[in-house]
Amino acid sequence: MKVPVCKCCGHPIVSDEIGIVLTSLQRRIFNIVKRAGSAGISGKDIMGEVYANVRDGGPSSTNIIAVVANQANRRLSQFNLKIQGKRGPGGMFTIERLARPERQQAA
Repeated sequence: MKVPVCKCCGHPIVSDEIGIVLTSLQRRIFNIVKRAGSAGISGKDIMGEVYANVRDGGPSSTNIIAVVANQANRRLSQFNLKIQGKRGPGGMFTIERLARPERQQAA
C-alpha cells in the first residue's frame, strides 16, 4: 500500500488505516511521533506523553520506546513506513518512508 507524501516537506501523510494494524501502545507512540512531524521528538518526550497519567511514571528507561517502535515497524512495513530512531545525544524519532517495499517472509 502506497502512502502519499507532502509535496512541500516530503513527510509521509498517513491515514487512519494504519492505526488498525497497531496495538494501542504502538498506536499512541506512532501518533505522537507523527504529530511531531519532520522535526521529530525525543524518546524522553514520548515517555512523558505516554506515561503522563501513570502513578509511578512508567518504565525508567527510554529504551522501551525503541522496542515498541521496532515491533510497530514490522506492522508498518506493509505501508512502506517506519518509526526511525536516531541514536546518541539529541536522538529523535521520526516517521520515515521506506526506500522500497520490504518483502513479507513466508510464515
